[in-house]
Amino acid sequence: MHAALGIPEILLHILEQLDGSTTWQDLARCAQVCRSFRGPATELLWNGFTEIPLSAILNLFPRDLFAIRHRGSDGSLLNRQEFRRRPLPRDWNKVRLRGPQTRKLYHSETATHSPTVATDSQDRTAGFNTSQVYFRLRPHLPQALIQSLAFHAPVPLQSIFGNLRSLDWTSSDLYCCLPFISDSIGRLTLCSEDYELGFFQELEARMPGKRLKELRVMSRVGVDVDSVMGEDSLDDLRSFLVGSNQLRRVALDRHFATSGVLMALGALESLEHLEIIGKLYETMWNGYEEAVRNAEVQTFPALQVLIMTINSKSLRLFQNPRSIVSETFSDFKVIYNGNSAASLQDLFTTLSSKWLGLRVLNVNPPINFYEFIEGDVKMQELYQKPHRMDRIARSFIAEETLKPLFQLTLLEELIIEWPYPVRLEAKALTAMVISWPNLRSLYLTPTPYVILPERPFTHFEDLRVLGGAKRLERLALYIDATYPRPAGIEEGVPDSHASSRHMSTIYPGPCTSLQSFDPGYSWINSPQVVVSRFKTMFPNATLPTWRLEDRRSRWGDVARRIWDML
Repeated sequence: MHAALGIPEILLHILEQLDGSTTWQDLARCAQVCRSFRGPATELLWNGFTEIPLSAILNLFPRDLFAIRHRGSDGSLLNRQEFRRRPLPRDWNKVRLRGPQTRKLYHSETATHSPTVATDSQDRTAGFNTSQVYFRLRPHLPQALIQSLAFHAPVPLQSIFGNLRSLDWTSSDLYCCLPFISDSIGRLTLCSEDYELGFFQELEARMPGKRLKELRVMSRVGVDVDSVMGEDSLDDLRSFLVGSNQLRRVALDRHFATSGVLMALGALESLEHLEIIGKLYETMWNGYEEAVRNAEVQTFPALQVLIMTINSKSLRLFQNPRSIVSETFSDFKVIYNGNSAASLQDLFTTLSSKWLGLRVLNVNPPINFYEFIEGDVKMQELYQKPHRMDRIARSFIAEETLKPLFQLTLLEELIIEWPYPVRLEAKALTAMVISWPNLRSLYLTPTPYVILPERPFTHFEDLRVLGGAKRLERLALYIDATYPRPAGIEEGVPDSHASSRHMSTIYPGPCTSLQSFDPGYSWINSPQVVVSRFKTMFPNATLPTWRLEDRRSRWGDVARRIWDML
């Protein structure tokens, strides 16, 4: 080991450079590398760099306090942690030391194979054992044990964890998280299949200052289950949200997204990010639309990011002039439940007429959309008969579909994941270059679910027009990269709306800003020719790391050749 790693300050600076995906397990593994790593890694682990599981807190108690009951009286597998004796005041010494240092805490009832924290190494600075890691099955923590722990604490748990900033709690009994709740928490995530009446009232009583900045309320009931939470629980949630003017980010399961809750969120002056998970109920759309119309109020004045599932019937929500009046709205991520290009064009028309400042637009199908297609025998038969493809022609995205978006002159990112290949010619790409001068990322279904027998509409040579996109960094398209270019296919000509001052952007030279190009399932026959043309048009770009099964494919050969030329 290099001598510099023996200096705690240098090692601490190195560990602080770990990215945001680093988990507490990663830091715990760093802590057991050697004695030099132990101190700096432990400090980061407990000082809010990552989330700490509740099981790690329990491992700070003496080992003789708990016992793991592996099987019940009937022989069933339990793997449940239980008290062996009553905790004494001295048993809380380590918890009272590490509690004020804990910034992020989470608890989940699911038992998984993961590292847990042991306490068998000496910490010279604090006089207590620091955390090391070994692998075993994490025991299930019953709610009775957590409640008993809070009852026997020498001081309230919210005092021990008085500096807690983030709490993530997944449990069938959310009341067990209340002892950890204080006004210092800024990020709260709740997930349960049953929100008991009065829970949000208790939550509000423990957070009187309403300093919460981020709230996630999830349900362990599947999003495909057509059921709503009880009206009383929803009223409690709505009351909790009223007056939470510091709230900036909210994520709700669709079971909570009723008209009353949305009206309460719409009145918050600082709400910037809203995510609704799952397809909303038809009654919600009707109720919210009627509430906005009757109240004659403008909703969501500061909203910037919206993530939700919509379909053709829910477009009227955005057509209401009082709905989402924010002038800073810039990021719209749509989970589009449908495959009609005409309805998608209606959505684009609504967006371009209401939010000209939109910068990011992301359109994706629901998670189970392709599973639905695979399970539908009639649709599978339709896709397997090319002569019947005209029946689904209305589902193909073409230039006419995207034309309303050309009015969004500030657009920086366009991502469309669609079941079918996008049908774009060179003149459509030219219109994009002219209309979106700030475009940084363009992703248009490089790997369509339905592979058609027809040749892709866009040829590799047509991408020369992207040389005018001076800020384009990421590109993903389904194209025809076969050479020589098929006879009868001419290069596109700029559309008639392009003025003479833009003619110099048609073939301006290479696109030096492009860093990544993903061809997906694009057609190709000669990797050598494609590499030559690729380096001419995109001299600084590379292909993404290819999948293992495709590394011997022609596009895999292109990727290797380009990497060898760097």
